[in-house]
Amino acid sequence: MRKQLDVQATCGVNGTQVHQQILGLPGYFLRHWAPRSVSFAQAQRTYAGLAGWGRTRFQVVGGKLYYPDLKHNTFGCVLRRTPILAWALLEMLERHPQTPDVDLPVNCRDKPGSQLRKPGAVAELAFSYTTGRAFSDVPLPDYTYWVRSCPSHQLGTTCELMRRASCAGSAVR
Repeated sequence: MRKQLDVQATCGVNGTQVHQQILGLPGYFLRHWAPRSVSFAQAQRTYAGLAGWGRTRFQVVGGKLYYPDLKHNTFGCVLRRTPILAWALLEMLERHPQTPDVDLPVNCRDKPGSQLRKPGAVAELAFSYTTGRAFSDVPLPDYTYWVRSCPSHQLGTTCELMRRASCAGSAVR
C-alpha cells in the first residue's frame, strides 16, 4: 500500500482544492462537445485534416482496441508513440472494460493541430500531446518516456509489448 503524501504539509498547497481542480479538467477540455455528439464522419474529417506524417488513430469497439497495422505504419507518429499509446490504451481497457465505443484521432506532432474556428463552428476533436487556448485538441499524456522505466507490467515486458504491437493491426484484447 502506498503512503499518502500530505501535499499541504509538504508543499503548502491545499490538496483537496488541487484534487477538485484536477477532477474538473476532463470537463474543461471536452467543453466544445456535448456527450456522444461527435460522429464518425466528424472524426474522419479531423483525422484527414491532420498531417499524414504526424497522426494515428485508434478505435475502441465492444471493449476491444483496433489500430493501424503497426508493422507497416510506424511512421505516423515519431518516437514510436503509436505502439506505446496502444500499450497505454490496452492498460486502460484492462482497468475499465466497460469503456464505451470511441474513435480516437491522435495528433502526434509536438504542436496542436485543431485550431478553434469562429464561434458556432463545429470544433474538431483530436487528441494531442500539446494544446492551447486557441485549439480544441484534448491533451493526451505522452507515455513515450516513462514506458522505458517500467520494464515489466501486466501485459508483459516492454520488448514483448512492442513485438506484439508491431505484428498486429487487428483487434487486440
